[in-house]
Order: sequence, then structure tokens, then C-alpha cells
Amino acid sequence: MGLALQAMAAFGLLRRQRLARASDAGRAGSGNVFALQEVSGAEDDGRNEWVRLAKDEDGKDHLVLTGLDRLDEPASLTTLRADIDARMPIVDLPEALLEVHSWTGCLDHFTHVSGDAPSRKQDMITSIAAVLVSQAMNVGMRPMAAEGEPALALDRLYWVEQNYLRAATLTAANAALVEFHSGLELAQAWGGGELASADGLRFVVPVKTINAGPNTKYFGKGKGAKGVTYYNFTSDQFTGFHGIVIPGTPKDWYYILEGLLDQETSLKPTEITSDTAGASEIAFGIFRLMGWQFSPRLADVGSATLFRADPGAHYGTIDALTRSRVNIKLINDSWDDLLRVAGSLLTGAVKASVIFGDSQSFGKYFK
Repeated sequence: MGLALQAMAAFGLLRRQRLARASDAGRAGSGNVFALQEVSGAEDDGRNEWVRLAKDEDGKDHLVLTGLDRLDEPASLTTLRADIDARMPIVDLPEALLEVHSWTGCLDHFTHVSGDAPSRKQDMITSIAAVLVSQAMNVGMRPMAAEGEPALALDRLYWVEQNYLRAATLTAANAALVEFHSGLELAQAWGGGELASADGLRFVVPVKTINAGPNTKYFGKGKGAKGVTYYNFTSDQFTGFHGIVIPGTPKDWYYILEGLLDQETSLKPTEITSDTAGASEIAFGIFRLMGWQFSPRLADVGSATLFRADPGAHYGTIDALTRSRVNIKLINDSWDDLLRVAGSLLTGAVKASVIFGDSQSFGKYFK
């Protein structure tokens, strides 16, 4: 297993340089030359308007990437925004939820825990909507209760919460929303669902629970200072198509992989972005192996180590920075093991966090 992880990390180095375009890892050398020469501007005498070399405090060369120019909002956009805001009606949240249900049927996916048979109780949709609103606003059940309304009786709302709201029904309802949204003409103008972004939000958990973990940076110090990370997945159509609650603040990238494998919507993203916390050498390898393009936003890409597959290749102005070598032989020798890992993940035989989460055993392979 350790050798396979080493090979996967080496494969990730190839992918990070955009070298693994060929299905055979042994043929990636020519891709290595092309990709790095393209970045360095070697084909045009080393000149490139968005990337250059500079000396750091120790006198060593490092890459400097030019930032994107800031675009000011035109007056027409400001006017359009004000016009749209003026046209938006003021609607209560429960009313909005019930109207969306009339379009999508999303609340029909909240079935009783005993089975899929429809409930015989009247106005169940109203009860489910009230419980969802109470949880979304974190106000409890009492503000949603209404005297003289059987569907909004307090005991009825607590019963619905216990028997109808669970991970499976929330996932199914969200999938119905994503399916409807992806068919809208405006959403299709924004994107085709091929690009997704994943990012985590940290929350302090003030009560004792096994589902929280410590981190002094985010949750403070002390014996009871623990929290969770809510990892959200958003498509280029501006839909949240999946979410995971993670105890503490472990490495992000294998939960990104786990989320992509577990999400049940009709969207099939092919490229996933994250912030620097989600980046890892081995992540580039396993995402490529699974058929996804991993494109993290690296905060300090200039400090990254550049690797080469062809020792005789010339990379123009960044030739001196590409001294490290990718072990192509290790990838070829471990290819069957890499495919077994990919197959186990795709079939759901094992979770990504189980394979890659043991940092004590395999920490030296995770950069």
C-alpha cells in the first residue's frame, strides 16, 4: 500500500505539470516538455507577460505570477442591479419554500423512516416545510407552531423532525432542486455543470460530541474547544449539489474526493477547484486517475517545486527551477495497484478518507 501511495504521489506530480494527458504514464515526457515550456515562454525567448522569475531574500530564483487586473463595475451594471432589486417581491421564507415545492416536488422526497409509503396524515407537506424552516433559521419549533392548525401543532412538528428529516431524504430533496435548476435556461448560460468548487466553513461546537475535533487556530484552546468543518460543493450553475460535515479540520482533499463520489445529483463535474488547504501532490494523482481535473487555487504557487520527466528537456527561463525528477518507473511498476485503489473508490468498497486519512502511517506521502 505504501508503494502504491508513493506511485500515486509521483503520478500527481506529473498531473500538476499537466503531464499525464496520455493514458500510458510512460509516454508523458513529451507532455512535460510542452507544458513547462508553455509556462516559461521558452518558445518565445523566455518572455511571458504573466509569469516571470525573481530573486527571493536568499538570492534564489522563484516564480512570480502576475495578478489579474481589477475590473470596475460599469454604471449599467449598477443600474441593472437596482432595477432587479426593486422588482423582487418580499416573500416569507415558508411561502417561498412551498412555491419551490410546487415547481419541483422536492418535499415529496421526505418519506417516513419506516419506508417509502406516503403518510396518511393530512397536509404533511406543510409540516415538513415548517420543520425545514425552523432548522434553517435555527429558531426551534415553537415559533413555527400555530394553534388550531393540525399540520402546525407542536407535537406534530417534533414527530416530523424525528421521522422525516435525515441525511437520505435531505440528499434526495436537494437532488430534485438541482435537477430542476440545471434545466433552466439562465443556469445553462452560467455553465454546464462540468466545473465545481469545494470549500469548507469552520464552526465551533459548544457541546460534547464525538463528531467534533480540536484545532486551536479555529476553535480556540482548552479541553472542550472543538468544532466541525462543513464542506460545501457548488457547481458553475450556482447550485450546492453536496455537503459533508467533517469532525475537526483534517486534510481537505480526500473529503473533496469523497464528496464527488458520494453526490447523487444529475451533475457530472469534470473539474474541481479548492483553496490552498485542499491541495496535495497525491491529490493531483488520484483525481487524474479517477477522471477529474484537480485545479486548486494555490496561495503561493511561486514556492512550488517543479518536476521534470525528461532530464534532457529545456524549459527556458525556469530551467534552473526544474531540478527534481518524477519517478516514471515507480508509476509503471505500481500501475495495477493504482487501478485497484481507483476501482475500490469508484465502487464504494472503501471511503477516500479511510484510505488517505491515516496521516501517521502514510503522512510522508502527503505534502
